[in-house]
Amino acid sequence: MQAAECRSTLTALIEREQHTLAALNAILDAEFQALQTQDTAALEQAAVAKAERMQDIEGMERRLAELLGHAGYGHDRDGIEACIAWCDSTGVLTGRWQTLLESLQQCQERNRHNGAAIETHRRHTRSALAVLRGQSPAPSTYAASGHTDTGDTGTRPLAKA
Repeated sequence: MQAAECRSTLTALIEREQHTLAALNAILDAEFQALQTQDTAALEQAAVAKAERMQDIEGMERRLAELLGHAGYGHDRDGIEACIAWCDSTGVLTGRWQTLLESLQQCQERNRHNGAAIETHRRHTRSALAVLRGQSPAPSTYAASGHTDTGDTGTRPLAKA
């Protein structure tokens, strides 16, 4: 494979992945808004769109691995950077690659943030359900007997009161 052909294909892949990551970032923002407003329809829509973008990214990653393999490089970060250094003496691809990595990091941070919001909501819901069932909303702990204590307060569930 010649450097010019590799550079052209790599440029197209990086640009396509950058556009996909921008779309994914917008979806993650919509997902966060849906979590904040508890809009289940919007949350489901965001989940479907997120899964589609992830499939797109996986396809691009497979294509990138094939390209790097044909050029004689590994498909890890070092291989990509070595390939870029080989095929792009202008440094343009290096800048695009760095921008892509920054976008990827943004997506990961937003996804972690959304995951934390989901976990907080899940804990709140579990606690509310425990109260309704007449259980302690506190997490299970070990009793003096060494067995787990479910936090049952011995009271009747709110639904039976």
